[in-house]
Amino acid sequence: MAVNNKSAAEQRARVILVVEDEWIIRMTVVDALRDEGWNVVEAADGVEALEFLQSGAIVDMIFTDVRMPGEVDGMALLAFAQRTVPHVPVIVTSGDFDPGSAMGAGATAFLVKPYPLGTLAALVSAKLPVVR
Repeated sequence: MAVNNKSAAEQRARVILVVEDEWIIRMTVVDALRDEGWNVVEAADGVEALEFLQSGAIVDMIFTDVRMPGEVDGMALLAFAQRTVPHVPVIVTSGDFDPGSAMGAGATAFLVKPYPLGTLAALVSAKLPVVR
């Protein structure tokens, strides 16, 4: 009989919350990250993402667009994450937003749209915290 010495945290698949209002982009990103082996939860806007985070669900990373309709945009989501789950890395993306503003607000990284999916996967791999 094999002995499993991994902790529950090591056995758990990593969870990435993808927040993107453009469904075709969201679908493409979600599929690409799932192909890399991560569990992905998707939110169509900031409010939906906040509800997920407030539910107490475990998330290992947030990948969010900046400009989204509704009361909560990507920068407000970043601010919420900084207050409530500061250990969770947040990668921010946009095609028309100042990367310095996002980084100054605490983003882990900024990815300019459009981006190659391979670049996204590599960035996620590099920025996900190591499970010990």
